[in-house]
This record gives sequence, C-alpha cells and structure tokens, in this order.
Amino acid sequence: MVKSNSNKKSVKIYLNKRLYEASRQIIPNLSHFVETKILEVLYALNHPVAKEFIWTGGDLNPRPLACQASALPN
Repeated sequence: MVKSNSNKKSVKIYLNKRLYEASRQIIPNLSHFVETKILEVLYALNHPVAKEFIWTGGDLNPRPLACQASALPN
C-alpha cells in the first residue's frame, strides 16, 4: 500500500557523499529524521508551527517517578 503524501513537499538536498553513506547504515528513513530535526529547531525557537506537531499530552504509560517511595523495591 502506498503511503499518502498529500501533506508532504518534495525537496532536493545535497549531502556530503560519505556522510550520506554512513547515515544510511544507521538511519533507515532520512526523510523522517530530517523532519524531526527541523521540528526540534523550530520548537527550540518557539516557532508556532512546532506547537502543532509536538505531543503535549501526558504519558500513555503513566508510572511513579523513580524518586517516589512506591517505586522503590521492598
């Protein structure tokens, strides 16, 4: 099944060949990686677009903090 790219823009970037080859060994999806890094920069700069994408909800797997007594072994 083909993924919908209706919200995506095709771009062309130029990378150092050695960096590209090394990154492909450990980063299978460079598009997602680049999107994530751009989002991190926008978030650090408090850009309004970043607020649309950053998860602000609570932890989906809530548990006690490590410093709380309930988390300590008996």
